[in-house]
Amino acid sequence: MFFGAGYAVNCFESAEQFLGAGAPNPSSLIISDLQMGGISGLELIRTLRGRGDATPVILLTAFATPAIRTFAARSGVSRIFEKPFKTSELLEIVLEIVG
Repeated sequence: MFFGAGYAVNCFESAEQFLGAGAPNPSSLIISDLQMGGISGLELIRTLRGRGDATPVILLTAFATPAIRTFAARSGVSRIFEKPFKTSELLEIVLEIVG
């Protein structure tokens, strides 16, 4: 979907793999699931923000509780996308955020 829209994409198996990869080319946007094996999407965001990384984040989840929404708002999450969603809607938001 993103390749077809002309975006360069880096995919990672886990939050740990992403964090361990370093950032030779800073990301314009991070799209992360909330619930992953190992580090959760929320912990990934905490870690990034703790490092001073303000990269925009889209958080994907089927579990958008009020507590998660509050954390996301305080952490600068650009958007929470609730599953299921249309890929065209996600692509529109990506375009809004990164152009």
